[in-house]
Amino acid sequence: MNTNNKLNNRKGDEKMSIYTKYAEMFSKHGIKLKVPVSKELLNAFTSDAQSKIFDIIWAEQVYANPNISVTALSTIVMDKIFRLGDVLLKHRAFKHKKYQEGGIKAIQKRANAHYSVDERHTILRFQQRQDQIKKNLSL
Repeated sequence: MNTNNKLNNRKGDEKMSIYTKYAEMFSKHGIKLKVPVSKELLNAFTSDAQSKIFDIIWAEQVYANPNISVTALSTIVMDKIFRLGDVLLKHRAFKHKKYQEGGIKAIQKRANAHYSVDERHTILRFQQRQDQIKKNLSL
């Protein structure tokens, strides 16, 4: 294996590890969402709902692709966020100037930070958010 392949594999491993903790929390405590994410579904969430929106997008993709790797799942989720770009940019949770000016790239950057699980993310906060999502969606 040449040096470039080793570097590319290391970058893939790093990307996977970034999302692994989130994926583990989600597999233990996440919602089971059997409906597609749509404008109507997103309208159930208020202006402070960015994290909840990212959670339900992840939930939809976990349900649709239950046996894929964390790395592949994260790629599919980011693609879904891209495809929902127009809907997300019109949603009240993303009305902040930085999203309106930065567009879908700014939303994807925010999503990446969300799924990367920084020190503010705890299992308790995650569980509470999942309970709020279930309540919002009457699950």
